[in-house]
Amino acid sequence: LLFCLALAPLSTLLNNSNYGYESQNGKVNHLSYMDDLKTFAKDDNQQTGLLTIIKAFSDDIKMDFGLDKCAKATFKRGRLTKTTNIDLDIDTVIKEIDQEGTYKYLGVNEGDGIQHSATKEKIRKEYYRRVRMVLKSELNAANRFEAINTLAIPVVTYSFNIINWKLSDIRRLDTKTRKMMTMAKMHHPKADVDRLYLPRAEGGRGLVQLELTLKTTTIGLDTYLATTDDPLLQLAKHHEDRKKLYSIKKEAAKFKQELNIPEIPPKENEATTKYARRVKQKAKHHRSE
Repeated sequence: LLFCLALAPLSTLLNNSNYGYESQNGKVNHLSYMDDLKTFAKDDNQQTGLLTIIKAFSDDIKMDFGLDKCAKATFKRGRLTKTTNIDLDIDTVIKEIDQEGTYKYLGVNEGDGIQHSATKEKIRKEYYRRVRMVLKSELNAANRFEAINTLAIPVVTYSFNIINWKLSDIRRLDTKTRKMMTMAKMHHPKADVDRLYLPRAEGGRGLVQLELTLKTTTIGLDTYLATTDDPLLQLAKHHEDRKKLYSIKKEAAKFKQELNIPEIPPKENEATTKYARRVKQKAKHHRSE
């Protein structure tokens, strides 16, 4: 919290500049989350202006922003093009990203768009590695399930609605997880699969099912985007609604129909985040019934 408070003035400085893109919902020139920052500008001159503000702020508060680790990408008509580096001073140069290169933003590799296939493979390998590590441990059965839920499952769920996962991809992950458990003698091959994913309080084994989590997460996010008044999120919703494939709105409607989820109206004066979380939980519990 203290770190975010220290960086809040930088966001204000960038918002007050004349750089960025104008839209019906206001000006957009940066996205920030904790220690990750991405800036947007119409051309290199504006980008230099934004980076100069960041460099000055970094020097003023005596914080090393790691500008030498940054990368710059220029797009013209939706295509990544080659331009020159940005020289802020003698010691600080923002290099142009290679045509085949990528950079990591919030844990996701990006270049000319998100590298979906490469990121999927990376996530799969890390997920399986963590599951194997838990299964080889000396934890008892209940704690192994808890460890998989808290250590391995989030590796995949973090990427939901960012990476274009197909249901068939997620089902394969669930199937491979059960096979790995069978090999570790934690799940009989003829045991009831549904019981594996029921909560322990209801007689199940408490494993989180990735397929169901993808569906409920999509429903919750669609609810959030449909009810939020945040200008940037409204832009995201407008972008999503125009998609022909992997639209959150279309996917959520399909999942609601599959899970037979009834319409859940918001409560009076209920915060958007709480409403979206409540819809997500209702979908999860309704499916388990």
